[in-house]
Amino acid sequence: MFSRTITLTSAIAVAAAVCFLGTAPAYAASKKVSGAEFEALKAQVEQNTADVAAVLEAFPPKRVFVTSEIFTGDLGAELDALTSGARVATGIAAGDEICQELAEKAELSGEYKAWLGGTDVADTPLERFVHSPVEYVDTTGAVFAESWEDLVGGNILVPLNVDEYQITVPGLGDGPANGYVFTSVSAEGGVNERTHTHFAPIFERVATDCLGWTFGGGDDPTGPDHRGPHLGVWGESFSTDGDWTSAFSGDCSGNSGDGAHLYCFEQ
Repeated sequence: MFSRTITLTSAIAVAAAVCFLGTAPAYAASKKVSGAEFEALKAQVEQNTADVAAVLEAFPPKRVFVTSEIFTGDLGAELDALTSGARVATGIAAGDEICQELAEKAELSGEYKAWLGGTDVADTPLERFVHSPVEYVDTTGAVFAESWEDLVGGNILVPLNVDEYQITVPGLGDGPANGYVFTSVSAEGGVNERTHTHFAPIFERVATDCLGWTFGGGDDPTGPDHRGPHLGVWGESFSTDGDWTSAFSGDCSGNSGDGAHLYCFEQ
């Protein structure tokens, strides 16, 4: 693994050197640089450019996708159905396994985890994910965010609505899931404590994580009005503002009981 990193200074130096190569003969003539000196400078520029290329090759962009499949909030059961029992896990770990399974089926290399959160910050991407200094790109190569800092800083460049097969998933009004995604993650990558007020003023409740991503039902007889309290926060795969991960809270059965997608991030 190439161990050196690109600093801002070196990046500027390389950019300036590349520009220099285009005007080098005129510069050499005006400054009376000898042929040997010019060749030495040229060799140094080419080496610097090769160093940058080596770094980029060693640290390629991280791929992200929204799942082609849709699921309920009981991710352990969904994983079992998806893999016919070949992969066994529950909760967020099951979400990770779902992402890995779908990535491998689509012949995407790397380790993938689901953009899912819980009631503890330790269960969120803020703690579970590698904080990448390089770009996050969808499976078509479009840049979703330029780094982890941009990702959690709200600098989202395109919707995350392309699946593992480079196909745009149906959006609002176009499919059973309407482009909605289970997340329970804040825009900053941490715990999401969105208050559910759909049935206000009857009651209010905090939508969390579908009982640790083990509950996939829509109606829960233990909750007020037989509708909770086990909900999950959904994101919108067609959005580029904070709604991409935290739009509203909904039932753990997904959109109208038809399920919801997951977001998957290469680590």
